[in-house]
Amino acid sequence: RLHLLMISGIIAPRLIAFVSTVSKTGASRLPPLPLKVTHNVHLVHQWTRSRSRYHQQCQGNHETVNIISEPWVEQATASDLTSTDAPKSFSGWPISGSTKKPSIHVKPPRVKESAFSMECELFQVIDIIHPVTGKAGSTMLLGHVKYIHVRNDMLTDRGTVDMTLFKPLSRMGDVTYARVGDGLWEQEKDKISELE
Repeated sequence: RLHLLMISGIIAPRLIAFVSTVSKTGASRLPPLPLKVTHNVHLVHQWTRSRSRYHQQCQGNHETVNIISEPWVEQATASDLTSTDAPKSFSGWPISGSTKKPSIHVKPPRVKESAFSMECELFQVIDIIHPVTGKAGSTMLLGHVKYIHVRNDMLTDRGTVDMTLFKPLSRMGDVTYARVGDGLWEQEKDKISELE
């Protein structure tokens, strides 16, 4: 019950990405996963149910993180099935309707249709230990961003991503999603000296 309240109420919004991996047997997977980003070290982090599950899906500790935007609403929700306990040989590529495009620095392909993709190497794997049972309940994966692909038509004159054009999807909690873009505004940060 606590988990349901947290994911449906306070752990929001989270951008959603198709995360492309290639297993040791050559199986290519593409589950949609919510993610967060750290800005100083350029890390993305996502969750998996177990360390062994990640290693089954990922060869060479590489992945591509392909942000899902508004045109993909149906594909994102349909391919949510691929983030369940699917067989090792199951690939989310056909369900997602996405096209594979070769990456530059990592083995897993990126999603051609994504306006913003990141090529990542595994930086750290952290097992989250349950305080009562002492068992790993889930695993946090930190990926170091090595290369970013962004479509030029998504950029502002300043070279930043224009969210009103990009329109990324976010997962609000449980099965609720939101479109990012409406109601956005920019607000300059105040300096302490200006507030005194």
